[in-house]
Amino acid sequence: IIKFYEELKDYYPGFSNKEFTAENMYARIFPDEKFSYSKMKLLESDMLKLAEEYLAFIGYKENSYEKDKFLLSELKKRKLIKMFEINYKRANKDLENITFKDENYFFAKFYFENQKILNITNNKLYYGKDIIQKQLDYFIDYFLLQILRLYSFMTYQQKYLFGFDFNLHFLDEVVAYISRYPDEMK
Repeated sequence: IIKFYEELKDYYPGFSNKEFTAENMYARIFPDEKFSYSKMKLLESDMLKLAEEYLAFIGYKENSYEKDKFLLSELKKRKLIKMFEINYKRANKDLENITFKDENYFFAKFYFENQKILNITNNKLYYGKDIIQKQLDYFIDYFLLQILRLYSFMTYQQKYLFGFDFNLHFLDEVVAYISRYPDEMK
């Protein structure tokens, strides 16, 4: 697969050279072998899987929330209480440094609180009601922001683009909730 990668680099980015054929690539990778269509397809398939995994890894590496999410989950599973607490605090501190706190921020806060509760219960530690309340509050904030964003998108589609007839009945309930509890909104 490494040799295949090295050969592919010669044709990047266009891959449009007349010499870029399965047969020619095979001959360069396996110079002493007769062309095998199935072996070449298997090599291409393996390369594609590696490329997809690489792209997923790049996205994971660039997203500190995703890294923290998996790290906390693994520390919880392994019952590494002290390391969990250290990384939980750091992850929350990192989140607080985000300037634009959208629904993803609140979902991350909810998720981290959930991991904390699971860590505490798995290790039979004590926790107060404030942890559960914070988890619920973050989830409500996430839900409200996400549903308002969806309703906004749907309303735009309905009014300006396609005239879709969406069911927006729950929007009244969301607006009523926000009106009843304006101080709850951050």
